[in-house]
Amino acid sequence: MSLRNFAVPLLLLISVSAAAQRDNPTASQIIQRAIDSSGGDAKFANQHAAEFTAQLTLADGQSISLAIKRKDFNKYYISNLSLGHVNSTTIYNNGKAVIIKNDSVTPITDPQTLEDLQLQCYISLDYGYKKLGYKLTRLEDFKFGNFDCYTVLAESALGIKTINYYDKNKGRL
Repeated sequence: MSLRNFAVPLLLLISVSAAAQRDNPTASQIIQRAIDSSGGDAKFANQHAAEFTAQLTLADGQSISLAIKRKDFNKYYISNLSLGHVNSTTIYNNGKAVIIKNDSVTPITDPQTLEDLQLQCYISLDYGYKKLGYKLTRLEDFKFGNFDCYTVLAESALGIKTINYYDKNKGRL
């Protein structure tokens, strides 16, 4: 058998294998594609703080102020302030958390709540799944109207499961 007779089938096999992998990515590859489509690991690794504030007006005319802050992948703060509703602020800092409602401060000790707050420290949940070592499992693809999606189950160390859908064309949803 000549080298040419051997090389052509080998190249064909490599091409088919690469195409199959592209059409049937693993859960980790889907998550990485979502991270890459949002700027990549380097962008998220260098983004040490994010802040979101909003003022919402409800149907009854009341307004609620909302503030969310994230810092250094280990600090998270969310506050809801209103004159007509219960004010609450949740603060997470390096594995410890409290919730403040009006004038009372209550430590948060539930491990699953603390684990969820730790994930919320990340600007991108996909990046958080990767950095926190979530178990990622590829599920059956799903179609939403105009979106053909990959489905990934993300499972935390404590067993909290979240189903995520990713557009096959854009990498995120």
